[in-house]
Amino acid sequence: MSIKISKKRAVITVIILGLTMSIFSSVLMTMSYRKMKSDTYVHTEKLNTISAVRKLNYALGFGKPLERYYGLGDLLEGTMGLSDHILGIEVTNWEGSRIETCGNMPDNIRRSGADEEYVVRADGIYVFAPFDAGTMIVRLKADQVHVSVGEYIRYLTLIGGIVFFLILAASLFLFMIAGRDGIDVRRMRVSSILILISAQALLGGMSIRYMDRSFQTSVEQIAVSAAGMVESDINEVLRKGLAYEELTGIDTYLDHIAEDIPELSDLAIIDAENETGRKADSGNNSDQAAGAQKGKTTDSRADIELSIDGNRENGIILSCSYDQDLIRTNRRNQIIDSIILLLITIFISLESVNFLTRHLEMKDSRKGGDLYLPGFRLFNFVVSLAFTLDVGFFSVLSRKMFTAMNLPDSMSFMSGMPNAMYSAAVLIGLFGCSSLIRRIGMRKILT
Repeated sequence: MSIKISKKRAVITVIILGLTMSIFSSVLMTMSYRKMKSDTYVHTEKLNTISAVRKLNYALGFGKPLERYYGLGDLLEGTMGLSDHILGIEVTNWEGSRIETCGNMPDNIRRSGADEEYVVRADGIYVFAPFDAGTMIVRLKADQVHVSVGEYIRYLTLIGGIVFFLILAASLFLFMIAGRDGIDVRRMRVSSILILISAQALLGGMSIRYMDRSFQTSVEQIAVSAAGMVESDINEVLRKGLAYEELTGIDTYLDHIAEDIPELSDLAIIDAENETGRKADSGNNSDQAAGAQKGKTTDSRADIELSIDGNRENGIILSCSYDQDLIRTNRRNQIIDSIILLLITIFISLESVNFLTRHLEMKDSRKGGDLYLPGFRLFNFVVSLAFTLDVGFFSVLSRKMFTAMNLPDSMSFMSGMPNAMYSAAVLIGLFGCSSLIRRIGMRKILT
């Protein structure tokens, strides 16, 4: 005998589930987007420290102590001038003692581990750029990340409203055309699953598309930061009395810059009018140099005009070729991370629908003391999801602890122990669960 449910109840159930899952999915996607924007923003702004770090390593390579680097203040001021987003810079030695500071910097920001690239606080984002004798700490404005996340939330709100309207329309269409006596529970299960999966796929697909576009836009800023750094370094040399035509070693300099920026495969300085260039190496720009234009950006290259002291007639352009393989890899990884979050919400939607419909099917036939299968299934799903997310946290935490305490590499295997222990527990449980339930009871098993 088929169990039926009223049309109104079916529609309300699907709407509540759809709204809940849409909000949950939006929260997960927003967290992922915030992390992506913070990472790309920090990485782009950190490029401004490459020149300063190279100068420090070069000078200190002759044995001069960091405390006696008398031009450090001017070096930090020049680095701050490369970006409007930099609020302050501090240089510390390996013991964490402050050596020099520029701008507005608190004195309690220190690196907790060798793998820590940045920390986010209420007063800014603090980026760590290590060098041979210490660490350069850069304080960045967090406004750009907050503004981008705010725009993303407004976009998700708009898409979420459209998705909610579609869920309402689909549930009314599928359930209100059913028979007069109500809707069969099995039909409700199938229809609800189709509605919720389609809604989550639409919401997740649109958010992933937005995130992918934002990631590509962030990549374009890398060339802008590289151009600002090259322009500053060249002008610094010209202010010492040397003419631009007399500069030597530019090809080697550009080669070193390209090596320090993974996303850029090749750099070249091009005279726009004479169509001649000075290259980092014999890379990708030889066939493209003649087509360089001010502000031109393509999928594989960005050409940015430099402002060089001396009022030259001909424009000087920095042509940046992107490493498409690396960018595609990073882009693919970002999309995969977003798809995983989308699958989590889809699985939760499936289990929620399954629990509700199975409960309706069993509520009148279940005897006291029997195993409540819908609840047991939901319990295992929630516990498995929690453990899966939690072991990832413990793995990262344990790795950070090992790094911070300088423990030997032979102990690094312990960072994967939570995953291994959980896998072993699930494997044992799959073989022995039903037998143990029959022998000692469900309550004792859960306890």
